[in-house]
Amino acid sequence: VVSTDSQQSAVYDGFGYYLYFNDDANGTTQSLIDLPEGLEEGVYYVVVAAYPTTFADGFEVTPGGTTGGSYILTHPNGLEPGILE
Repeated sequence: VVSTDSQQSAVYDGFGYYLYFNDDANGTTQSLIDLPEGLEEGVYYVVVAAYPTTFADGFEVTPGGTTGGSYILTHPNGLEPGILE
């Protein structure tokens, strides 16, 4: 999962438990979450938010930033471009 332009990403499971987070991958403003091999089959939610956002269990997402911009989610099934207002 990759996002761009000073954004953060988080992954939640289908029950709202906060699993993974990344802010600055490799010293850049990109967010990169490399999901582990053997991830249990199920429903997962990816959240892309402006920096600095706080993530917590229960699908709690507290935005702290106002910076929007474009993003591209990269996953095994392809690319999902979008724009954060």
